[in-house]
Amino acid sequence: MFALIAALAACHAVHSLSFLPLPFLRVRGAPFVTTFTGAPTVPIHRLVTAPNKGKEHTTPLVLLHLVPEEQQQSSVLPNESDMGLPSSPGWKKGRLDELTDWAVNDRANRPIICEYESNGLWLWTRWKGTVLSMIAVPVLLSMLVGFGVDVAAHSYSEYSWSVLAIPPTDDPLVVSLQGLNSLWEYQFTLCSLVLTFFTAEAYKHWRSVYYTTGAIQGRINDICLLVTIGSQRNNPASQELVVCCTRLLKTSHTFFWAATLTHSDGVGDRRNNEAKLGKNAIGPLLLSPEGLKGLVQAGELTMEEADSLLNSGLPPSQYTYIL
Repeated sequence: MFALIAALAACHAVHSLSFLPLPFLRVRGAPFVTTFTGAPTVPIHRLVTAPNKGKEHTTPLVLLHLVPEEQQQSSVLPNESDMGLPSSPGWKKGRLDELTDWAVNDRANRPIICEYESNGLWLWTRWKGTVLSMIAVPVLLSMLVGFGVDVAAHSYSEYSWSVLAIPPTDDPLVVSLQGLNSLWEYQFTLCSLVLTFFTAEAYKHWRSVYYTTGAIQGRINDICLLVTIGSQRNNPASQELVVCCTRLLKTSHTFFWAATLTHSDGVGDRRNNEAKLGKNAIGPLLLSPEGLKGLVQAGELTMEEADSLLNSGLPPSQYTYIL
């Protein structure tokens, strides 16, 4: 009984682990909010809102707008129930300043790719973020349940046997538990299969993200090298070309991750966020027509570039390659 419940708990934990957001999918200021790096000279007070079934709600798409001083007092306030939530980070006291600093910072808030540590002893001494930390409570509860079943079997059985001995097969109570034993054997085989499968899939996903990030970095380096070779110093046209290519590279990189499925909303990177984001995820909003208009206002896209993306007839996931 104990072995069955413990195996199921471990299987469920690894299954859930394979879908958790990996720590190298997000970096500080990237991939979404780095596009809003304009240099405003007046205070920023308002977040963009998008319609939702006739109602207006604050979205986590942090498109910062310049609010004229005469309109600052009439800014739309959020619902009190939404204050401090990941979907409205700018409304928490002091959060807007922190978010702005995070958006324009070019340093990562966590390792992009976690460093590999080959020391097995070091790995066994870790606790936070491991499978053991996720299944510790369920396993302890399973042990208590199994211990309770064992005590009940010894108490109500007509026979007595030691803890490590095999129960007598002719005991009526033991015979009534044969169905549970058969169920355990089936579940043991299924649990082993699922556990092995999802562990392999989680590793495969890690490898794919690892190689993807490396490939993106390599292509960006190639483009930067070509731009550097073709540019001249003290030449206004060359300087304009370098600035334009830098802007398009950054936006293209942002669009690539915006089109990638993730559990993170792009803002709450300091903690795992498994909420059902739906339309409130920054990625889909950033690739929407409203998001492109916000990028135009932030100076990360020109009006011609935004119109070209919208009129291309391609899905938003292809915007990164168009740029």
